Amino acid sequence: MAKRTDNIITSGHTGRFGKFVFTSNDIVRSRPDFSKRVFSPAQIAHFTQWEQAIAFGRRAIRDPELNDYYAKKAEQKKGLGAWHLAIKNYFEMPGIYSVHMGTRWNHDRVELEILSRGIYKLKELKITFSKPDGSILEEGPADLPDDDLFWYYPLQNEVSATMGNLITFSGCSLPGHIFRNTMTIRNDFPFEAIVENDKISQTAKKNRKLKSQLRTD
Repeated sequence: MAKRTDNIITSGHTGRFGKFVFTSNDIVRSRPDFSKRVFSPAQIAHFTQWEQAIAFGRRAIRDPELNDYYAKKAEQKKGLGAWHLAIKNYFEMPGIYSVHMGTRWNHDRVELEILSRGIYKLKELKITFSKPDGSILEEGPADLPDDDLFWYYPLQNEVSATMGNLITFSGCSLPGHIFRNTMTIRNDFPFEAIVENDKISQTAKKNRKLKSQLRTD
């Protein structure tokens, strides 16, 4: 290993040069040889995931709509751009964080208010109500209003939300990760919220005295 001090020929060099590598801290060393190294399955999977993330990042910055979305997110992150956040989004697995059922102040119809996991929006979200035997009661796409954090699904029939029935959330993230979560409607569900992994949120536990706007009989 050698370190240059003041050499006009190598001044400012970084990266590979033949069999040598110039590092950013002025170190010159031989190029590492990985030809005989055996990577574990976990390492290979990680490398593959990074390759896929980089491919999505390139696709995102070429897409005007995606690039604009990530660029707006990047405005709040000092030193990061649309490229960085697109890659970050690739490693975020989608899911449902919480679901509230009721009516909004300017809507008379009962709706699901759904918050997805993570800071990035989903590409699409579908809601399905079904009986325990699997027969479908109703289904349809949820809607994400502009600049809103929550997805909304208007309930077609309040009977669909009867205790014991199932509700399935199926969707896709912007990078293309697909998810499917199925939860059972219980006593707690119509009153407040269900949270990922079918656990009641701390907020719901504190507010159980609130009355449901849905029938549970």
